[in-house]
Amino acid sequence: MFQYNSDKKAIVVDPTAGTYEDIVRAAEKCTAVIIHPGKPWNPDEPNLDKLIKRAEKFQ
Repeated sequence: MFQYNSDKKAIVVDPTAGTYEDIVRAAEKCTAVIIHPGKPWNPDEPNLDKLIKRAEKFQ
């Protein structure tokens, strides 16, 4: 999902490589607060209401 670029900064290379929950968890752990989960790409993922609520503060 994430990969380091030539500047040694993490970038998203494939948002579909993990779940929306993975992206929300990454945002919660990011000390630089630069991950913005956006909207879920899979409308059938479990617990989306809770995940969207958790992601609100990073939007």
